[in-house]
Amino acid sequence: MIEREKIYNEVKRFSSLGEKTTENNSLLIGNPDKKRPYFWLISLFSPISCDELEKLKEKIYLPNEYELFLMNCCNGLHLFSGTLSLSGYRRNMIRIPSEIIQQPFDLLTPNIDERPKNSKKEYFYFGFYKYDGSRVYINTNDHCVYFCKRYDSTPLYKWDSFDIFLKSEIKRICNLMNDLGEKNNPNCSTLPI
Repeated sequence: MIEREKIYNEVKRFSSLGEKTTENNSLLIGNPDKKRPYFWLISLFSPISCDELEKLKEKIYLPNEYELFLMNCCNGLHLFSGTLSLSGYRRNMIRIPSEIIQQPFDLLTPNIDERPKNSKKEYFYFGFYKYDGSRVYINTNDHCVYFCKRYDSTPLYKWDSFDIFLKSEIKRICNLMNDLGEKNNPNCSTLPI
């Protein structure tokens, strides 16, 4: 299981642009534009409680590896302003900036309201790429992570586990960015394929 500290070690070079711990213990890293206090390159949302986990599990099935991630590491995250976002438990639906920066996108949305066509019941959607809205999901039969288009769950890429996916994608995306959190090549896709 990947730990919050390992994620932080991968992204800490951007802490020179600022770092903030929010009221709910979410960690915000890299604010290159001090005039925009709610703009952060990286958001690591505070882990959820056992009660919050149970509330979430009343609505959707959670694979064990994602449960562990939500409780022991992060309740979701945003890398480079959503280049890759992993969803989590929404504690509230308040839409003011100071609250929004402390919360992930809701796991219920991709798993109930916006499931891609041809999704199977064993597909658990947990993240997406801002570049084109493509998604990642865990197939609960084999516990591999798959990359697919936004509206079609046909696998286009595969990682052998959630931990492998998370470690490799954080490293890959960090390598696409300069020290200001901007893409080294503005014309380059941020997708894994």
